[in-house]
Amino acid sequence: MNGDVLTALDYGAFVRRHRQSGALATIATRMEHVEVSLGVLYFADEQDESRVTDYVEKPGLDFEASMGVYCFDPAVLEHIEPSARLDLPDLVLRLVRPGILVRADAPTTSGWTSGAPRTTSRPRRTSSASRIACSGGVAGWRSWICLRKLRLRSTAVVDA
Repeated sequence: MNGDVLTALDYGAFVRRHRQSGALATIATRMEHVEVSLGVLYFADEQDESRVTDYVEKPGLDFEASMGVYCFDPAVLEHIEPSARLDLPDLVLRLVRPGILVRADAPTTSGWTSGAPRTTSRPRRTSSASRIACSGGVAGWRSWICLRKLRLRSTAVVDA
């Protein structure tokens, strides 16, 4: 789990779905809507790469985005070089490129937010020591689980 994620994700259910899927890795995802502030040009003419074939002014685009929460089968360790830097997107690509099964899991959870400055304010403790408040809602301390570090920039769940 990335360190800037607050979520009410049911980790037990997430790990169960990962195990049932047969995948070496599972990435928790959510739909992300992005507003493009400019007109977007499309070029569908294979004979003339500069020919504009469509123009959409300031479109909104929907993407399935990583929540920053991952579950890995222990066999993933065979794809990690000890003491070498490896970002999670690079690890996922290292698995996907040769055809190793990696799945996306879109849990139905509320309260997800990223610590990125554009999306949330800094989390703060409330009067209840068991809760964290942020602009995206309230999440339990269970979101702050210390997971096994794999010498990656982020922490990951290794399904043992």
